[in-house]
Amino acid sequence: MKPLPKSSFRCPDCRQAALRFSEDRVVCDSCASVFPVVNGNPVLLAHDNPFFPVVAAARPPETSWIRRVRRLVPRPGVNLSRTPSLRLLVEEAARRNGAFVLVVGSAEQKNELADLFAAYPTVTPVYSDVDPDAHVDLYCDAQELPFVDGTFSAAIITGVLNSTPYPEQAVAELQRALAEGGLVYSEAPFVQHVAFGAHDFHRFTLAGHRHLFRRFREISSGMVAGPATVLYWAVESLVLTLLPARGRLVGKGLLRTCLSWIKYLDYLLRRRPAAVDGASNTYFLGRLESGYEADYYSVVSRYEGDPRIAVAVADGGDPSRR
Repeated sequence: MKPLPKSSFRCPDCRQAALRFSEDRVVCDSCASVFPVVNGNPVLLAHDNPFFPVVAAARPPETSWIRRVRRLVPRPGVNLSRTPSLRLLVEEAARRNGAFVLVVGSAEQKNELADLFAAYPTVTPVYSDVDPDAHVDLYCDAQELPFVDGTFSAAIITGVLNSTPYPEQAVAELQRALAEGGLVYSEAPFVQHVAFGAHDFHRFTLAGHRHLFRRFREISSGMVAGPATVLYWAVESLVLTLLPARGRLVGKGLLRTCLSWIKYLDYLLRRRPAAVDGASNTYFLGRLESGYEADYYSVVSRYEGDPRIAVAVADGGDPSRR
């Protein structure tokens, strides 16, 4: 794997490709902006960013023992789409010589995707996030990507669009940063509790998710985790609401250890179309094609959930009267 060329970056303040990198800072030769380097990773956030200021990425990271404890606790949900979708994405990227794949909202994915990318040495992942606890190559905002147009052959964005104030802008930035024909894989929550506190803004039905990526030709889309995962989230939310603040962390660990088996019921529901109406989260896998845009009808006509509602949509009727 080769590193992303420095010429592929642009200044988040003036948007010019005029950045100089050193061990402790990044300087823009065009507007003279200076960006810090934290733990060896540049913080390429605009200085007037009202949502994710530069200083936020510079705070001390979460202690390592908390990370280790969290990894021991079972996850509350399944993922029915990630493995086959990402394999297809990386395999196609590997057909391009020296391809780069952008991972937006990295969190722990730098560890989780290591084996996948190791199998394709000509493909280089670039991990980004605004969270100082994430494992990244750089810190940046999905709404203002610090890369020149057409830099990447593919992009992965999971669990980000809900915590982005302007998701349409984030998708437009992905479109700009991708080369023609590039693939995007996105996961977004639907029926799910608040996960990022004050920074949790949106939830998306599958149709809403498709509409966000309407300028990408769909390869596949559907349910990441279904109603069984939703059931677990509901139980956890109820119990944690009843517990005192000091007992919630322990309570969450016990609940996930004892009840996370519920999520596996989603494997029994994955072929049931109506399950997507109660999905915990959904995914979209698509290809960037110049001039393509899915219209409203092509989005809503793909609905495959409750059969009564599907008929109403096809007939142009009011589902509430059925």
